[in-house]
Amino acid sequence: MRAFLAVAEAQSFTRAAEELNMSQPALSAKIKELERRLGFDLLKRSKRHVELSPGGRSFLAHARRMVLETEWMHQKIRDIRTNAVRIGVPYYSSNIPARTRLTDDFIANHGADGIEIIGMSHDRLYRALAFEDIDLALVLEPEEHWFDSAISPAAETDLRGHIIESRELQLSVPESGDLYGETVIRAADLEGRSVASISRVHGVALSEGLARFLNAHGATQYKLPESNAVSTLRLARRLQVPAINLGWFTEDTETCGSHSRTVPFEDEGIRTHFVIRRRSDSLRPLAETFWTEATSG
Repeated sequence: MRAFLAVAEAQSFTRAAEELNMSQPALSAKIKELERRLGFDLLKRSKRHVELSPGGRSFLAHARRMVLETEWMHQKIRDIRTNAVRIGVPYYSSNIPARTRLTDDFIANHGADGIEIIGMSHDRLYRALAFEDIDLALVLEPEEHWFDSAISPAAETDLRGHIIESRELQLSVPESGDLYGETVIRAADLEGRSVASISRVHGVALSEGLARFLNAHGATQYKLPESNAVSTLRLARRLQVPAINLGWFTEDTETCGSHSRTVPFEDEGIRTHFVIRRRSDSLRPLAETFWTEATSG
């Protein structure tokens, strides 16, 4: 399969043989044997040119998928043999000091060998954990009071969780607004007010929980053109509008001349949790060590 893909991509037996570090006759023999087993020609050959046959074009995507699956299988075998740990994190989490401190400290204390930090979309983390593509996941989750557990990916799988740290929701208020001098945000302050909120990039449960919180206090939420948590704060400061502040992310204050400040809610606020998740079965030693250090800290 690899030989076939190399020839298909290079459109030359000579270049493909060089890439695979084998002789051209040996490569040609591999392709002929593959064609014999499949029962149809993969390539159309001429003295100057090689191109895919109709059967080769139909088979190409399947060959690529088979090679990729094989590589994943071998990676899994290496992980099991070498006591590796694969930690899944949301793409945006490099802006969360609590996350980078946890993973960076672990790498510093245990060495980089066998540790892989894998970024992926928030909701995919739970599926990857359930299907054992990763050993552990670090995610942001809202407290259950403000979201429907039916839309929480963690509720669909048998996953254990531990809250590492929690933060109270705050409101970022512009210096030009009437709330800038307040020490707390009361429910009456939100009534009839438009508030910039975050998109589903941080998970459907968190996005829906924030919408429910704002609606319960009479506010209208809207999304800015770039609505992840960090960009929402940046644009809201530039446009001088109030915005949701989760409290987790470091803000870039150099790109905007306008100012804002964060103000806590008086009561009935919403907390978000920085959570580590794992499957209920046993982990390999290095992954178990990470879990133990994260949950005991």
